[in-house]
Amino acid sequence: MFSWIFPIIAYADGPISVKLLVFRISYYILNPLIKAGFVVAFVYFIWGIIEYLRDKNAGRIWETSVFDKDGKTTSKAGDQIVYGLLGLFIMVSAFGILSWVKTLIGSTVVIPN
Repeated sequence: MFSWIFPIIAYADGPISVKLLVFRISYYILNPLIKAGFVVAFVYFIWGIIEYLRDKNAGRIWETSVFDKDGKTTSKAGDQIVYGLLGLFIMVSAFGILSWVKTLIGSTVVIPN
């Protein structure tokens, strides 16, 4: 009935090994989440670059990055670029750590059912 939503549970026909369980969790859950996070971080980074290019004060970002006389920040685009790069770094690191754990356990090879 819900085999298209829960492919791990629907076709489970007995006890599975730890390697197969880790492979299925990483393949069906963690990898799509990491890829979605990577896309979000990349779009946020690109949006920061576009805002930086559109900003009138972009050339003076280091001089006026604290506050202007109204108490508002003059340019948030620089911070947005940094946060986008930080998000990209975190997503690449998460993918690397996941690959390392899968290699450590030995579940990098696809195990047929």
